[in-house]
Amino acid sequence: MESPTTDREKIMPVLSFFQRPLGWLLLAFAFPACAFGQEAGLPDAYAIDFYGQIYLRNEFGGRPAHFVFDTGSPYTCADSTFIALGHFKFQEVCNARMGGAGKDRVRVPLVKDKVSNRFLTREHVPSMIPIIQLKPILGDYADGIVGLDYFGQKAFRIDYAHRRMRVYDSPDSIDLTGFTAVDIEFDDRRIYVPATVSVNDTLTIVGKMLVDLGSAGAFTLTSATARKYGLDSLITRKLRWYTAYGGIGGAGSSYDFRAKGARIGGFEWADVLMDYSLNESGALSARPYLGIIGNEIWSRFEVVFCPQGNKMYLRRNADYDKPYEMGTFGFGYVDRTKTLGYWVVTGLYEGGKAEKAGLRIDDHILLLNGRPVSELDIHWQYTPNKNLRYLDLLIERGGKTLNIGFDTEDPMRI
Repeated sequence: MESPTTDREKIMPVLSFFQRPLGWLLLAFAFPACAFGQEAGLPDAYAIDFYGQIYLRNEFGGRPAHFVFDTGSPYTCADSTFIALGHFKFQEVCNARMGGAGKDRVRVPLVKDKVSNRFLTREHVPSMIPIIQLKPILGDYADGIVGLDYFGQKAFRIDYAHRRMRVYDSPDSIDLTGFTAVDIEFDDRRIYVPATVSVNDTLTIVGKMLVDLGSAGAFTLTSATARKYGLDSLITRKLRWYTAYGGIGGAGSSYDFRAKGARIGGFEWADVLMDYSLNESGALSARPYLGIIGNEIWSRFEVVFCPQGNKMYLRRNADYDKPYEMGTFGFGYVDRTKTLGYWVVTGLYEGGKAEKAGLRIDDHILLLNGRPVSELDIHWQYTPNKNLRYLDLLIERGGKTLNIGFDTEDPMRI
C-alpha cells in the first residue's frame, strides 16, 4: 500500500460517503483460545487467525474488530463498512489519494482524530487513519489494516503453525534457538529481503523484495521486472489472472507460472508457483524492488523480525516442503454474507473453466452445490482438499438468478 497524499479540502465531520445501505450487523469475530507456549499470559503475547492474511483481535475506538496485519502498509487503515456499522463520528477529516497493489490511486477520507487501537494491553493511537473499502477486497472478516506503524522499531515474532504472535520491547529477550538469521533492510516503515528467483535454466533474478504479509501469494514480480527480463516471451506456460479488486487501487492483472526455484538466505524451494504483474501503475509496477513475497512463503516458517538489527530469523515448520498448488475453483471471490448475504466474484482465470461457463466478475453467488454460501464459513473456505470436482453455482446478476456449472480445475495445471 502506498502512502496517502492529502488534499487540503475538508469533508463533513461525520463520514457519509457510503454508496449503499449495508445492513445493521456490527462485525465482531472471536479468536480461538491459544497459548504462546511458556509465554502464555504475558501482555504482548496473543493469538492470531490465519486465512491467507494474518488477522489480529483488537478494539478500534472501543469496538471489537478484526484487523489484518500488513507489512506492505506503513499505516493503520479502517474499513468504510466497519466505520458505517459502528456509527463512528469523527471531527477532523480531510481527503487523501491512496494507492496499493491495484493500478489506480483513489480518493479516501483521512481521519486525523486520535482514535485508540488496542491489542490486549498494548494501545496504539495512529497519527492518521485512511478509511478504505477493504471488505470488497478481503471480505467481511476484515475490519481494517494494521501497518508497521503499530510496531515502530519493536521486534515481533509470528508462529504461523500455532497461530500466535508476540511483540518484544527488547530483542535480547527472544529465544532464537534453531533459527537462521537473514539480513533485511528496514526503510520508511517497510521491510525488504534479498531473494533469488530461478525462472528457468537460463534466467536467474537476484535482488531485494518487499516483505508483504498482506499478500496471500508466494513471489510476485513487478511489471517492471517482468519487462526488464522479457518474461512475456521467455515464459510460455502461464495463466492470466484478472481482477477488479486487486488492492486499494482497484483492477489488476498478472500471469501465474511455475519457476524452477527460489531462495531466501539458506532456504530453497523447487517448482515454485508464482506470478508477475501486468500493472503499469501501483505498487506492482516500476518500484525499487523486484517484487513482493507473501504469506505462501512466510507461513512455512516461524518468523522473528528485528528491525533495529536489520535481521529476520527463520525456523522451518511442518509446511516448509508442501507443494505449490493453485486453487481449484478457477475464480476468486470474497465472502460478503455477513453484510450483503452472498459471495462476490472478484477475479477469473482467462480461459479457465469458470470463465468459459459464463461466470463474471461481480456476480453474486447465493448457493454452491445446493448449499447457501452463508453456511460455508471461513474455516470451510480455507480447508484444503475439499475434493469438489464439480461446482453448481446459483448466482444473482442484474436482479436475475441463473445457474452456472463447471468442473473444477487441476491444482497443478501449470
